[in-house]
Order: sequence, then structure tokens, then C-alpha cells
Amino acid sequence: MKISVIISVYNAEEFVANAVRSALQFEEVCEVFLIEYGSSDHSLTICEKLEEDYDRIKLFQHNQCRNKGNITSRNLGIENASGDFISFLDASNYYLPNRFDAERELLKNQKVDGVYGAVGIHYYSQRAKEKYYHLYKDCLIPCCKKCHPKTFIPRRLNKADLFDQFSIDTLTVRKDRLLEKMHYLFTSYSMQGDVEFLLSLSYYLELYYGILHEPVAMQGVHDSCKVLWISNKEVLSAITE
Repeated sequence: MKISVIISVYNAEEFVANAVRSALQFEEVCEVFLIEYGSSDHSLTICEKLEEDYDRIKLFQHNQCRNKGNITSRNLGIENASGDFISFLDASNYYLPNRFDAERELLKNQKVDGVYGAVGIHYYSQRAKEKYYHLYKDCLIPCCKKCHPKTFIPRRLNKADLFDQFSIDTLTVRKDRLLEKMHYLFTSYSMQGDVEFLLSLSYYLELYYGILHEPVAMQGVHDSCKVLWISNKEVLSAITE
């Protein structure tokens, strides 16, 4: 089992090293792609040092170091991945030691295209907790719901009750099935890129749930993180402070 982990990096100098090391703890992870896309802080310098220190780290940037965003950056990682399986990780988040426990067993079944689990919430500061606790609380996502294939249809894509099904940080998918069955990868539609991708993935691929009773990864909430503001079961906008 060879897993390529894709981490897109933008202004994450405080967190990216921890994210990388959390992925490197697993023997199954054959490579970690750092896709740095025009950070204004010291993220690039840190990524360069990580690539120098670890054989499994591969650093990519877009042509002329242009900021092409998270969506295009994830696609760049997918296109260059050599692993049989692909997993994702946001630069401010991190994997837990049980991250691939379910995958080791479930993905022995060739009918399984991908596996997802639960993500927990980690507040990096008291200020972050005060700002965002009313949104995230201490919940597990996806709150032990089952996300069955073919659940999602286009006319329901704007409904917020679907948005907590699972996190991209807990997804592991077969690369060949992803490229074979998906008509496109990440796209730049009006919805969050991750959400659009996950809904499409759930429609086209056979996804199975792994560990849902405890987190396999942690979503880091910091002082200036982006959040998806949901009101009256409609997604209004992504907000930052």
C-alpha cells in the first residue's frame, strides 16, 4: 500500500512542519507533496528545509511562483502522485496515529474506491476557541453519519445538511479510480473547492466509512482561519477576520 499525501501550503509557517511530520509517521506514506502557492510569510523557506531534511518530501510550486490557489494546487499534486492511493491534508491540520488503520483492511477489497473517517477539532489558541467555538464546538465530523455512494445529486449541492458528511483530511482514495471515474478533479465553482470535490467524489466513486467513533485527524482552528458560515441551511460565504 503506497499512499501519496498532498498538502497545499499558503501562509502556514506555524503549522506546516507539524502537518508533514504527522504524515511521515506512517510507513505506507511513500511521498508527501508540498504544493506552495505564493505565501507572504516564511512558508516557502520552511517547505524547502523540510524537503532537504526528509527524502519523502517533494516541494512543488506553480510556474513563476504564481498564486493559483488551493484548488489548482491540489490538482498539481494529484497529477504528479506516484502512489496507488491519494490522501489529503491541510497545512494547518494533522493526522493522528490511527489515521490509516481502517484503510489497511478496507482497501484490500477491490470494490472499495475510497475510505473516509472522522476528524476532530483542535484550537491552537484560547482566542481561536473564543472566536470559533460556536461554529465548531468539540464535535466529531461527520458526527457518525454514513455517507453512502450516489447520495448526492446536483440539485442538492447547496444544502448545508450535506456539508458535514466527511472531511477531506480523512479521505484516502485509489488514484486510478479517481482518474477513471471522475469527469474532473477540483474545480473553481462558487462553492468551497473541497466541498465540490467531495460531493462529486461521493457521487461517482464507491466510498466506505472507516473509523467514525473517534478522530483519525485533527482540524486546526487558529485565530485567522477561514470558516464556512452556514445559516438557514444555506452556505452564505467564506469569512475571515
